Amino acid sequence: MSEPAFVSITCRARDERTVIAVIEDNTDPDCEAESREEVIDGIVELGFLDIANGGRFEVEKLAKQGIQFFGYHGPGDSITESSFASDGKAFVICASVDSGYRPIASIDPDGTPDPSELRSAKKYWRLLAKVEKRFGKKPLAK
Repeated sequence: MSEPAFVSITCRARDERTVIAVIEDNTDPDCEAESREEVIDGIVELGFLDIANGGRFEVEKLAKQGIQFFGYHGPGDSITESSFASDGKAFVICASVDSGYRPIASIDPDGTPDPSELRSAKKYWRLLAKVEKRFGKKPLAK
């Protein structure tokens, strides 16, 4: 069962049509960005409401197409918030809190963080820094 959630994607303005087309193709044909904000010249943040599974499949598809972006999806009834980033080659998605831009890792009762979640969080920070630098201003993530 798919869980609808809010999805925010920050990308180059020149990639905006591709982002919308991928989300529209995989969700609802009438899907449009609910919000659009020009963050800095040539960089836009798009917000989509009620995207199935928090847009996970759509952002993976965008990453495979070489689009540079970052963003997050909000929580649903059975999905947690996640942050994601792609530098056009590498892609990562990881659990997060606080409207998406703060990745987290589970901590075992003995105080040991989950190694794979910790690796994903570290990879996210590296990719986010790389994409923000390429976009020309840092930090863009809120």
